[in-house]
Amino acid sequence: MRRLFLFLLPAIFIMALASGQDQAEEAGQLYIKHLDAMATGDFVRSEAYLIRILTGGYALSDYNIALVRNELGIVFYETSRYDEALEQYRLAEQYCTDSDPDLLKLKISIYNNMARFFHWLGDNAHALEYYDKAFRLMDSIPHGDQSYTNKLSMLQLNKGITLYHMRKTEEGLELLKKSEKIKEGLGHVYLGSVYFNLARSYEKLSAPDLAGPYYLKAINRWISEYDSTHFQLANIYLDYGQFLVDQGERKQGYAYLNKALSNYAANYGIHHPLTAACYEKLARYWLSEKDLEMALDLLQNALISVSTTFHSKDILKNPDVNDSNHELTMLKILASKAGMLAQFAEKASSAERKSCLLETALETNTFAIKVMHRIQDSYLSRESRTFLTSRQKDLFARGIQMNIKMYHLTGREDYLEKAFLLAARGKSNELLFELKTKEWLYLASLPDTVAHSVTTIKRKIDHLSNLIQLESEDVNPDSVQMAFWKESLFRIRNSFNQQMEELRSAYPQIGQFEFLTTDLSMERIRGTLKKKETLLEFFMSNSPETGRKQLLVFVVTRSELNFKQVRIDSSFSQKLEIIRNNLHGYNPYGETLQNYDSLKLALFGIYSQVVKPIESLFAGESILIVPDEELAYLPFDALLTHYKPEANLNYPGLPYLLHRYDLFYLTNSHLINRQKSMRARFPKINAWIPDYSSSGADGPVNLPGAVEEVHAILKDTRGRSIRSFTDKAIAGKLLEEKAVIHLAMHALGTEGTSVSPYFLLDAEKDSLHSNRLFDYEINALSIVSPMVVLSSCETASGSLLPGEGIKSLSRSILQAGAGAVVHTLWQVDDVKGSNIMTEFYRQLKRGLSISNAMSEAKKHYLAHTPPIYTHPYYWATYQVTGNTTPLISPWRNAFLAVMILSFCIVCFYLMRRNFLARS
Repeated sequence: MRRLFLFLLPAIFIMALASGQDQAEEAGQLYIKHLDAMATGDFVRSEAYLIRILTGGYALSDYNIALVRNELGIVFYETSRYDEALEQYRLAEQYCTDSDPDLLKLKISIYNNMARFFHWLGDNAHALEYYDKAFRLMDSIPHGDQSYTNKLSMLQLNKGITLYHMRKTEEGLELLKKSEKIKEGLGHVYLGSVYFNLARSYEKLSAPDLAGPYYLKAINRWISEYDSTHFQLANIYLDYGQFLVDQGERKQGYAYLNKALSNYAANYGIHHPLTAACYEKLARYWLSEKDLEMALDLLQNALISVSTTFHSKDILKNPDVNDSNHELTMLKILASKAGMLAQFAEKASSAERKSCLLETALETNTFAIKVMHRIQDSYLSRESRTFLTSRQKDLFARGIQMNIKMYHLTGREDYLEKAFLLAARGKSNELLFELKTKEWLYLASLPDTVAHSVTTIKRKIDHLSNLIQLESEDVNPDSVQMAFWKESLFRIRNSFNQQMEELRSAYPQIGQFEFLTTDLSMERIRGTLKKKETLLEFFMSNSPETGRKQLLVFVVTRSELNFKQVRIDSSFSQKLEIIRNNLHGYNPYGETLQNYDSLKLALFGIYSQVVKPIESLFAGESILIVPDEELAYLPFDALLTHYKPEANLNYPGLPYLLHRYDLFYLTNSHLINRQKSMRARFPKINAWIPDYSSSGADGPVNLPGAVEEVHAILKDTRGRSIRSFTDKAIAGKLLEEKAVIHLAMHALGTEGTSVSPYFLLDAEKDSLHSNRLFDYEINALSIVSPMVVLSSCETASGSLLPGEGIKSLSRSILQAGAGAVVHTLWQVDDVKGSNIMTEFYRQLKRGLSISNAMSEAKKHYLAHTPPIYTHPYYWATYQVTGNTTPLISPWRNAFLAVMILSFCIVCFYLMRRNFLARS
């Protein structure tokens, strides 16, 4: 359906191109060949024909050039070369400046294609802009001819579908009804598509009495235009069958689901991803009927359909993870099978049978995760991106739960360890994928011909992967063509790997994007923990069985591993929201006793649910926290261990968790790094405070408190203060120096946007962003600093990733190699933050660990600050992450004491010997 919409062009285009002189006729023949190639899905030949038209020296009119570039944009779009597609659409638009009706009609088609392009990318706001532009142009062309009504009904249908996906169902419905009226009155094609989308819209609007008839109208329309076996009917049968099941007409719904299966098998064949997906839908039907045996049998058929050589009907067997004709479909089926096997195991009559089924479920889930990683390493379609974003964490959650069940069933400790490692790896998964994205951002910024070649090859790999995926979904996939593409893909990947090796030699910093590929083990985790240190690994997800939110907490010490499951309900989320609103969005002028009590209740409530049940398992006062999802916004040291109503505000006297433990954080257990310092002298400090005085009234302001802060810190330590403008190259060199790096500058976490977080190096406005140091540029650095202090706003803030936490500047610096990072969760008070930072450095010079020094600095602040400034907003924003061992050797003071004592003994001995000699 998607392709047919894109390929549908009025015959006038071809006629206009082919008319005129001989050259134009030759160009017209090439254009017709392009259309034939497009119709068969051969985008390589299609692109070649269009390029020949543009570069063949033909005398082409503006209309013909715009037409060809518009078509070339479609080819690039279909082959995932999105930047090139957009460029061609825009070039085509530039040739449509005249008010000639044919040019205006073509411009409408260009805008329609651009709108559908943005819709497919998920940027529906831009899509609507271009649909609106196209609708405005409709008033400028003649209304009487058929092309006008064709275009109008096409725009109404396409915009209606976009609005449907934006959940603006009522607006979309209105446009679809208009398209229906035109197409019914004039007998236009694709009326069945209008009916189908009207049915889905009414279903979403909870109007089943209207949705049902439209599903039937869509079916009858496609049958009347073609026949009862037409391939377009399969999707409608599938959706209509599910609709009937949901409406309680289960037998009739099941009949339509079987019709869909028959249609898919007849048109696409048994070994096809769409046939396999239909088997999976039927399996879900029998799951709802509580017939797990039938459901699992159908899932086994689904695996056979999505595989090329696998034929076993035994539900305890799985195909090889490489034996797939469509990896995303295989992933979905394996995920469903793992869940159903786990449920089937619950009903097993013997412990042996239950154990066997659970082991198979675990194996199936492990296969699903492997397939998911293969998908992430190759071309990602919009569908696979959507699925992985919404469902990938469920695979790890299910694996964790199944390992815990096996632990309860067998008592074997290794199953509990596997559950913990799955929690850690599940949270790593998004991080690893994000690092790959950052790597491409970095490669694209390199002024290097090899880097340019690598990115070009990557686009070719995506191009071929997309061709293979699209061909595999066709009614009659061309096996010869697919074999040719797969062979080409193999050769291109070899070339890619060779050039990447060359690039890694020239730019060793590329390795910074790949350091997390090393495996994580229980021995490594325990080996990094001190005797009186505890690691808390949080894992939050929806329960695969119930769909309810659940929180697992793994408690790891050097000798023990325990876990606790915390019930998550709406009150838990409300408490987190109250804490975030009161701390991240603190308003000192709106403080009331009611706000005070509300915050106390929330802080105590989270402590009671999350910390108190596991507190007896802690090995000592040092706690390493690896939060998950919204817990990453939570300052644990501000939680309250007791609650009592009070008549007055008393922030300094509250029983904070800070007074019990030294808390520090990691975004991921992969980042654990514990190296003891052997320094006898406190390291030098590079303090960087940019001068923003030239920014003007609307720009960033200078930070006078930061200047005083650095001045106070450098009084008692070695180092320097940098105030002048520093470009990216110099900034990178400064960050790579072997010193404590103290950054007191403006930073933007860019939460809720697609923009990467960055430091603002200078106040000057710069369209090329050379005054911004982005997180992916930091990732490419090799930072050797034992500690980087981000005394800036929101340096731990950013986009919250499912399963991973916050994508922040702090995390990028830690990934780049920094020993430890001190960051902030929200905006800091310039002056009050200076007091905390000054005391923090004093404690560090005493030889305390970084986490302990921060705890002592916060306690000192609470004890020596007027009560009005003791709200957690002022001090709880600071957190320590990474390696928190002391910056100077803890034996330094003892060594100095021994040296002084030895000197005194020697002096006493010499003096005594001299005295005895005289006597």
